[in-house]
Amino acid sequence: METGHADHARLRAPACRLLDEDEALQCDDYNMTVAQYNANKHHIREHLCKRGDAKAALVRPGNWPPDLAPRAIGERLKELNEDGDEGYSIVRGYRLVSMTTANSRMRPTYNAQSHLVIRSPNGEYESLTRNTTKSNPGAPYVFVPSSRMHTDLNDKELLSGYWLLCTVVGGPPEITGTLIRLRDNMCDFERRRLCSSPEDSRARRSLAIRQFPGYAKWARLVSKLPESVYVDSAIAFGMPSRDLTDDEMDMVFAGENIRTMMEIGDASEFLHPKEPWTFEKERWLPSVETLHVRVDRYSQMVDYTGTWVVEDVFFPIYEQLQTEYAMRLTNCEQKFKIERQSVYEEDFR
Repeated sequence: METGHADHARLRAPACRLLDEDEALQCDDYNMTVAQYNANKHHIREHLCKRGDAKAALVRPGNWPPDLAPRAIGERLKELNEDGDEGYSIVRGYRLVSMTTANSRMRPTYNAQSHLVIRSPNGEYESLTRNTTKSNPGAPYVFVPSSRMHTDLNDKELLSGYWLLCTVVGGPPEITGTLIRLRDNMCDFERRRLCSSPEDSRARRSLAIRQFPGYAKWARLVSKLPESVYVDSAIAFGMPSRDLTDDEMDMVFAGENIRTMMEIGDASEFLHPKEPWTFEKERWLPSVETLHVRVDRYSQMVDYTGTWVVEDVFFPIYEQLQTEYAMRLTNCEQKFKIERQSVYEEDFR
């Protein structure tokens, strides 16, 4: 559902690698195995649960995307109640996804994805959420019930589907610390994605992004940035954004287009946005000012032919911003590697 569900799926850039991404860092994510959980359950439960929370369980996946599943669960509960069934309830918790292969001897680094299931009167769990892992998508996954999951939202808010939920990262502190620091170099919307603890979780609404001329086409056909940084890169490129309203979210769930995400409006709307549209200037890249000047001039159509070709005007500056964005991410990662190496050497002096 990030940045508008159906519209985002059509407009976002294709998945691909960062410009100078280290091939060794590429890995698949796996459902955490029962063996991995059992070997580390003390640390995991201490990290995610309150004393007295129910035991972990293996749950079979459903068919809904994670961001749409809470709303589907609400509809399912409504149907059960209308049929006269009693004793069904929702259970909050986390689905465990390992970033460490199952045969590794290392303590696993994992993502604890905020998750809801339906509990039947006989105590069985029903999930409507499909697997997000690439390997064996039909396999069951470890679900850890937790009363600490998103205490900032009540049940009605959770089931509305209006909120994007957070993931708690766990594992060796030298790895999780780096992930959290990398997160802190991203926009406010993306910072909510990874959390160090359940109490650090703050749900966000989906964003509408007012995209500059030609950006959707450039992102779809030319961009080398991965789709996972679509929102962060657009904000870093100097584009305004705002939260989607309830009515707009309902339109998204119905599969309708949201024109507030399209390249419409005059230069003043792009460059001097009125509330609730806003810039996140602390995230801007060095060439944003150049882009804004081009947007202003483009709106006036001042060249000698009377028209400008969008690709000729904007694609080069989008390429420059892409390079600056990739360099910022990789420079941060390299900085953290050097810091970790320094700490390691200090420990063994």
